Amino acid sequence: MFPIETDFEMALVVLIASSTIANSKWNEVSLDEFKTCFSNAEAIRKSFTVNEMRTILSLTQNKNEYTKMLKPNLVNSICCIYGDGSKLPQPTSSPKCLKALVTNDILKWPILAVNVAYAQLTFPDEFMEWEASNCFNGKGTMRTDTGKTFCISKWYAQPTEINGQLLQPIIDPHHIFVNNRSRCCSKGLHDMGVYSEAWWKVAENYKTNGTGLSLEIAKELRDRQKRLCTYNI
Repeated sequence: MFPIETDFEMALVVLIASSTIANSKWNEVSLDEFKTCFSNAEAIRKSFTVNEMRTILSLTQNKNEYTKMLKPNLVNSICCIYGDGSKLPQPTSSPKCLKALVTNDILKWPILAVNVAYAQLTFPDEFMEWEASNCFNGKGTMRTDTGKTFCISKWYAQPTEINGQLLQPIIDPHHIFVNNRSRCCSKGLHDMGVYSEAWWKVAENYKTNGTGLSLEIAKELRDRQKRLCTYNI
């Protein structure tokens, strides 16, 4: 059923009557000009606000049918009644690629989580390369006097062979010395019978035992890399 002249007249009248603006643009529009506003869906979209479209639909539909409609649906409904029946094109959006989605998610991670994830990703290949090039010709372990086994890859540095002699170049005597103090006084070396609590107990009674070992040195580990503090231990 096509709209007739009176349908447009009623729509124009209801817009003028419902306007809260004294000099509404609809007061100056002729009926012919008004009818061109309904020529197609795009013309309706450009000509009317959401509230104006709801006002027009109130002439032909129940309020519950259009109150919750969004603008595209309002346009399409009005165009079916007053226009040529065309509809607004559906908006199309291409989904983001997986790389973009993952990147956006990772950017929200704390830096520590990024570091851990990167390490877990790269470690297997790095470890295989290390095993293939170390001077032990592959996997190697060492066994202590107490029977505990340690994996070479967990040492402080990769051993190397120079002039037929095995060297551990990164762990120099200074660092072995001061790192022993840090280890003994923090976690201890339980497999070797070394407990940090023993060092703390001595430090607590330094005035009576005359060791000069303070809690700052033994428990708080002040100046971890300082040899003088380690000498006191």
